[in-house]
Amino acid sequence: MEQLYALGVSCIELVQYWFEDYAGYFEIVNHFANPHYVLEILFPFITILDSVFAAQLLLCMSFGGWMNTVLKWWLLEDRPYWWVRETTFYSDTNRPRLLQTSQSCETGPGSPSGHSTTAASVLILAIMWMSHVFNDRKWNPWWWKYIIYPTFAFALGSVILARLYVATHFPHQCLLGSLLGLFLAPALCIYVTDPFIWRYGPHATLPVKQAVIWHTVSAVAAILISVVTYYSLVLCGVDPHFTVKLAFRWCENPDSIHVSTTPMFALVQCTANLLGCALCVTPALAE
Repeated sequence: MEQLYALGVSCIELVQYWFEDYAGYFEIVNHFANPHYVLEILFPFITILDSVFAAQLLLCMSFGGWMNTVLKWWLLEDRPYWWVRETTFYSDTNRPRLLQTSQSCETGPGSPSGHSTTAASVLILAIMWMSHVFNDRKWNPWWWKYIIYPTFAFALGSVILARLYVATHFPHQCLLGSLLGLFLAPALCIYVTDPFIWRYGPHATLPVKQAVIWHTVSAVAAILISVVTYYSLVLCGVDPHFTVKLAFRWCENPDSIHVSTTPMFALVQCTANLLGCALCVTPALAE
């Protein structure tokens, strides 16, 4: 992994050099791609426009955030801004010095990138929603895909570059997060939300009460997997919070460290959302 990390650091140095005049733009992109922003700001707004789309967004953000955090603990990869200071791959004379910003000091393991997963999920959900609306209204202009798809690619590429610019992720971590979001969102819609909302397949005759129980059991299973993952690390002699200590050690401005970037915060938030989705959103969608 050292060679892969070193290659990633070289890419980050190039991004920080080439795009040094776009720091303000990347700050905005990082803010809007933040999972907490999507849940706290975008989700309530989407609820006003389309409750079905909002339910799909909530499920994708909650399950995707949970899976992302669990994978971080399974993979235990470093972040560039502390790895470059900790590693023995470089000598003291040729050690790179990466730029840090107020958004650099995230505390969880680096892979996969949560911002990339969030951006990919939201963008692919938006495309699916627009396609559904156009088909519903029998309006299918030939040109819309030629505008939306390049815009989608530009937005996702901007998020990846923004994560590299602030040195919070290596390139392969952003790519993994993007792939996770691109596959996860359609899968959850096709196999979980759509059959229940439109009542087809196994959900055609499934009573609402049984669906609530099934979704609640799934949410509890996610909580149990989180607990098992945490204590498995402890039993293996790995401190689940060791990355928080690295963040405090190598962050140039520790005041910019936020509790919302810790894995424990993300797990509590996402599993609580999953449980709330199972108990409250499921019966509401059935009506």
